Amino acid sequence: MTIRNAAGEVRTVNLPNLYAAPRNDRPPLSISRSADGLTIVFNDSLGDDATISAFDVAMSAAYTGETVILDLADTPSGGNTVVARAIMGWFVSEAQPYQVHR
Repeated sequence: MTIRNAAGEVRTVNLPNLYAAPRNDRPPLSISRSADGLTIVFNDSLGDDATISAFDVAMSAAYTGETVILDLADTPSGGNTVVARAIMGWFVSEAQPYQVHR
């Protein structure tokens, strides 16, 4: 990326490709329980198919009526539709559209 400031100075910055960056050796999810409910933290894993089964296990551990908090703060590499549908499937009772491409 090349940046030019108001004085006309040019600076080139090389940005890392977040899709190619090595991931830390972390599980797809981190799960904790508190008085606020069950918190599921996505460890930059929305594009990882292993997240689907990990999320199923985490949701199976939720108590009936318990608040579930999804922490998406660590998702710089984005995700994919397969993982998104698997996650959203836990929160709907029938198929619904969730995004429109133009």
